[in-house]
Amino acid sequence: MNLNPVAYNGVVSFAALAPTGTACDLNGEGEVYSVNYATGVSVLTSAPAGHVTFGAMVVNLKYVNTTYGAELIAGLSNKQVYKVPETLTLVITTRLLNWRELPSAE
Repeated sequence: MNLNPVAYNGVVSFAALAPTGTACDLNGEGEVYSVNYATGVSVLTSAPAGHVTFGAMVVNLKYVNTTYGAELIAGLSNKQVYKVPETLTLVITTRLLNWRELPSAE
C-alpha cells in the first residue's frame, strides 16, 4: 500500500512497511519517519533509531491541529490510532520566494 507523505512547518513525515509474511500476505510492521527537510535530522522524540515502529501496517498519516499545537496522527490497519511523538518547535519556517529569486536553468 502506498501512502502519501505529509508535511508541516518544515517537517516531512512518511510511512514504510517492513513485511513479515509472504508476497501474498499484506502483514508487517509499519514504520513512521519524520525529518526536518532542511537538515535531514529526525524530529521524533522517543525514537533513537530515527523511526517509530508499530505492530500493524500504517494506513493513514495526518497532521491535525489541537489545543497543544499540530500533532502527527498515524492510523493503523488494526483500526488503532496513535499520536507519533515528535518535536515541532525547533524546525525552521519556510518562506515564499519571488520568481526573481529563483535560479535560472541557464
